[in-house]
Amino acid sequence: DRRRHLFNQHCGASLLIMYAVLPAVSVVQFRGLDCVTLSKTSEKSYLRVDTSVDCDSDAYKTFVVLDALLILVYQGVLISFAVILFHYRAHLNPPHIHDPMLRMQARNMDETIAPFAFLYRDF
Repeated sequence: DRRRHLFNQHCGASLLIMYAVLPAVSVVQFRGLDCVTLSKTSEKSYLRVDTSVDCDSDAYKTFVVLDALLILVYQGVLISFAVILFHYRAHLNPPHIHDPMLRMQARNMDETIAPFAFLYRDF
């Protein structure tokens, strides 16, 4: 029981941290893909957040590939949240309880889903 409690505590904290930093990390990741042309007569484009970076350079093209992979990985956090909620759907909305208030009470008392309550609590 103690091991389960520690797991729930750490799992919940880890998920909450990922949930909290996801927007900021996503913004930084996508800013790395935002190129701009600085003059109307030039076709050269530069990274908006650092105009010393030429978006046509081989180094930038390599960076784009790596950044895209990391975007896919980090955006996978959202998919993992969906998978977790889907996996525990019977705990979130117990099918054997028909009264909505009793369902909510059962959900609030269920320790199995407590670590990720921040994902569903307000819904």
